[in-house]
Amino acid sequence: MKESKDRTEQFMYSTAAAANTAPSNSLLYQPSRNDPMGDGSSSRFDSKGKGRAVQDGDILALDLTSAEEGAGNQGAFQQMQMIEQQDSYIQSRTTAIESIESTIAELGQIFTQLANMVAEQRETVQRIDADTMDIQSNVMGAQRELLKYWGNMVNS
Repeated sequence: MKESKDRTEQFMYSTAAAANTAPSNSLLYQPSRNDPMGDGSSSRFDSKGKGRAVQDGDILALDLTSAEEGAGNQGAFQQMQMIEQQDSYIQSRTTAIESIESTIAELGQIFTQLANMVAEQRETVQRIDADTMDIQSNVMGAQRELLKYWGNMVNS
C-alpha cells in the first residue's frame, strides 16, 4: 500500500511539475502569431515568391542561415533557447505520460489479480455450499437414527 501511495504521489508531483513548467514564450503556446516564419515578416510569400506558412498553422521555424552567420546574432540564440525550453517541456511531458502509462499497467494487473481472487472465492463458496448440504443431510439422518434408538428404548 505504501508503495502504491508513493507512486501516486510521484505521479501527482510529476504531472503538476510538468504542467507548471510550460514556457510562456514558447511558439507552441502562441496561437495567434503575426510572424509565421519567425523572421519579422508577416507575408505569406518570401522575397523569391515561395509560399510561406499560414499564420494559423502549427509550424515552428528556425532560421539556420542567420545562426550560421555569426555567434553574436541574438535572434538565433533566442531561438535556440526557446527550442531547449521546448525540449525540456516535452521531456517533462514524456515523463508524465510514461508515469501515467505505468500506473495504468499497474491498475490492469491489480484488476487481473482481483478477477482471479473472485474466481477462486467462487469455487470456495460452492464447496462450502455443497459441504453445508452434506452436513444437513447427515444431521437429518442422525436425528432419524436417534429417534429410532429412543423409540426402541421406550418400547423395551
